[in-house]
Amino acid sequence: MRRLSRKFTICMMLLTSILSACGMKSSKDLPIYYMDVSYVIDIENPREVVGFGDCVFIAQVNEKTETIHKNIKWINFKRTSMPYTVYSITVIENLKGNIKKNTPIDIEKFGGINIGNDSISLPEGDTLLEEGAYYIFIVGSDQEGNLVLSAPTNAIKLNVEGENEIMYSEEYKDYMKYCEEEINFERQRFKSRYEEESSWCNKA
Repeated sequence: MRRLSRKFTICMMLLTSILSACGMKSSKDLPIYYMDVSYVIDIENPREVVGFGDCVFIAQVNEKTETIHKNIKWINFKRTSMPYTVYSITVIENLKGNIKKNTPIDIEKFGGINIGNDSISLPEGDTLLEEGAYYIFIVGSDQEGNLVLSAPTNAIKLNVEGENEIMYSEEYKDYMKYCEEEINFERQRFKSRYEEESSWCNKA
C-alpha cells in the first residue's frame, strides 16, 4: 500500500510539472489582434466621451483578476466570444458621479485573452491596463450594475508616482474642465452597484 501511495504521489508530481511546462503563456507573450469597432460618438472628443459615460473618476489599478467571455458562439467549428478583462481598482476621487472610494471594486474592460488562451483581442488603438498605475476612467454601467470600459479613450493613464501628484497633472485639470463642458448623449442608463446609496451616478 505504501509503495502504491508513493508511486501515485510521484506520478502526480510529474503530471503537475508537465502541465506547468506546457501551460498557458504569459499574456505578454501572446499575439494581439485589433478589432475594428464602430462608436456612436467621436471617441477622440473627450467632452463627448465624458457625456456618454455615466461616471468619471480617478482610480489605481490593484490587479487583474480574471477574463470573462460574453456572446460565446461557434463559427466554422471554432468557439469564439467577446473577451472582457476584469480588474480590481480603488477609486480615489470622483469627477462625475459618486462611486465608492477607498475600497476595492471591479471594473470590466472590453478586450482581453481569447478562448483557448492563444491570443488577445483589443479594440483598435487600445491596450490592457497596467497594474499599480493611476488612471482617469470614463465608465458606463450595464444592466447588471457592472462598471464597463468599452473604448480606448475610456482609460487615460496618469504619469504620476503617487496620489499626491494627481491634482497637479495636466490630465486631471483637463478632465475637470471636460466634466463641466460635457456633451450629453441621450441613451438608456443603468445604476452601478458601486454607487453610494445617496447618489445616482449620472448627473444628467
